[in-house]
Amino acid sequence: MDWLTFASSVVGSLAWPVATVVLVLLIRKPLGTLLPTLRNLKYKDLELDFGKELRKAEEKANQILPAANKPTLISKPKSERDSNQIINESKRLFEEFPEPAVALAWTAVEVELMDAILRTASSPDYPPHNSALKNAIHLKDAGYIGDDKIDLVKRMTNLRNIAVHGHGGGPVTVEDAREFIALTEWLVKDLKEIKR
Repeated sequence: MDWLTFASSVVGSLAWPVATVVLVLLIRKPLGTLLPTLRNLKYKDLELDFGKELRKAEEKANQILPAANKPTLISKPKSERDSNQIINESKRLFEEFPEPAVALAWTAVEVELMDAILRTASSPDYPPHNSALKNAIHLKDAGYIGDDKIDLVKRMTNLRNIAVHGHGGGPVTVEDAREFIALTEWLVKDLKEIKR
């Protein structure tokens, strides 16, 4: 076998696998957006229908579980976590884990900025996709906060980044964490006052 025959054989052997990989890469994004909306699937003798299976499971549950324990329909809470709850969690953490406590406290500011955006409808973007600073800028552009609060958010973002990534700021002391949490609590209370 000469090298041309060998090369031809290798190319012939790899053609279908390479074509398959290229095809998967090309349709990955459209397929990724389609799959979450898929309600049923049928292929030869296999049929999957989420709604039908759910009804069967409910029928079975009605037969074997006590009716008194059946919950009412659930609804999605306003936000995943309340900013006050997050601050309380950071207060429990700060003495043993100051850096994570700072990061957690900052999350309360992010949540409250997002909630303020949702309350005022002052962002053309979906707020969870925005950074805290971008949400703050949207609030400023809509006239709800001023440049001074934008500056405060920037400074607090930098402090959070130092705590999380350790960029030249040294370790976060327990006292530093305590003060940062108090500052976030103060800012969150102020942001809660923003109404449309």
